[in-house]
Amino acid sequence: MEIYTSRYSNPELASGKYTVVGITRGQPKFPLGYKLAGNIIEFAPPFYLFEENDRAVFTPKYFRNMDRLGIDAAKDLLRPYVALGKDIVLCCYEDVRNPDEWCHRLVFAEWWASK
Repeated sequence: MEIYTSRYSNPELASGKYTVVGITRGQPKFPLGYKLAGNIIEFAPPFYLFEENDRAVFTPKYFRNMDRLGIDAAKDLLRPYVALGKDIVLCCYEDVRNPDEWCHRLVFAEWWASK
């Protein structure tokens, strides 16, 4: 089983091959074409980072926030989705195929890999 990241509007998510989980503070207001299995708000950036657009500034603050949560608690939050037996896709909004774009899900992936 793998954990991936993507954007809510990725058409591949409608294939049914994945357990799709949001990691945002709010739900998409547009039709998805698939069912969200849930949302892990604890992986979303805290409100004080919402307007931080500099990844170099955002990353250490986000890491500190995730370190407060801890890797064991993060695994516990993922456990119900792992139990569904499909690869998991953690979603937010940004299309990071554009080299000028980044988002917290990429920073989450870095934090997860570091643990």
